[in-house]
Amino acid sequence: MEFVQDFWIMNSGGVTLFWLFLKESDDNILVGSFLTAIKNYIENLQGEKLTSIVFGNSKLTILHGEKDLFFVVRTPKAIKENYIRKLLKTIEKQFMAEYGDRISNWDGNVHVFKNFKKVVLDIFSNIPIKRIKDSLW
Repeated sequence: MEFVQDFWIMNSGGVTLFWLFLKESDDNILVGSFLTAIKNYIENLQGEKLTSIVFGNSKLTILHGEKDLFFVVRTPKAIKENYIRKLLKTIEKQFMAEYGDRISNWDGNVHVFKNFKKVVLDIFSNIPIKRIKDSLW
């Protein structure tokens, strides 16, 4: 999971349903609201969905999913976005299969999603190194 730095699943209201950080900090809880605010602001200005944000040597890739969820991953900016999008679509598919029926009536308890960590780690960890190297620019 060397190339994945952080991962979030958020709803359109800015609530983070699931997160995975390689480096924990107290600020990580606020990231969902912050990213949602930026995403919504830019989308309102441009009239188009925000798909990525590049800053420094990192890039946030955003996949707009079903049920007003979005899936965000932070990677080195050198990783090809198409490759990251395929991984995010795989994660979305798994998440919706496991939790899709709970999203509409979700009570705000993020602990119901904690078992999804294994799925995310498996998807990001089972990527052959050759594929990662091939996905670099």
